[in-house]
Amino acid sequence: MKVLSSIIGLIALLILVSPSLNAAENKPGDLEKGLDAFVSKKFAVAVHHFTKLIDEELKSHPESKAFVLFYRSRAYTMQQRFKMALRDINEAMRLSPKNPKLPYIYFRAIIQMKKNDINAASSDFDQAIKEYPHNFMVFVGRAELFA
Repeated sequence: MKVLSSIIGLIALLILVSPSLNAAENKPGDLEKGLDAFVSKKFAVAVHHFTKLIDEELKSHPESKAFVLFYRSRAYTMQQRFKMALRDINEAMRLSPKNPKLPYIYFRAIIQMKKNDINAASSDFDQAIKEYPHNFMVFVGRAELFA
């Protein structure tokens, strides 16, 4: 299930980010390398490529930058670097506040849960349920918080 959701997420990222990257005449090398590293659980390598992409290529593409920040946030979370993960997910939310395809608030709740901040996680899950009432994953996450 986790592998399938990662693959679906990666496909969505490629579909949504690729047009902006082409518009910026970017070589997709860092995106592809970052995603490959992420799927291979080489999270430090993924962070490196995502950071390079964010710093060098995506300054004028806020929607694309938000998606790459999201994946860098996930990589930081897997490294248990929660402060960095929260910084990135908050910036992604600022750049793309109501993205119906990628509920950032849900992922912020997951980060809060992993760092054992139950109150913040609960608040984010409550908000995610209000914003995405038809997304069963937000209910599953909220249930895991109190399991």
